[in-house]
Amino acid sequence: MTAATLSLANVLYEKSNGIARVIINRPKVLNALNTPTWADLRTVFENARDDDTVRGIILTGAGGKALHRGRGY
Repeated sequence: MTAATLSLANVLYEKSNGIARVIINRPKVLNALNTPTWADLRTVFENARDDDTVRGIILTGAGGKALHRGRGY
């Protein structure tokens, strides 16, 4: 299953050049982890684990207050 075909409610997921980028997309609640978000995270981490082209994972959050991307991203 590719990143584009995954059904995710609260997580954005992309893969490029051996890196999987996982973005928790719940900025209105400071990217709090609820049950659907945990399920999404499990799905994307299992997908990355099973993809031999993925060498690393970056986990971050949407918005600017909690678990967000720094300037060097």
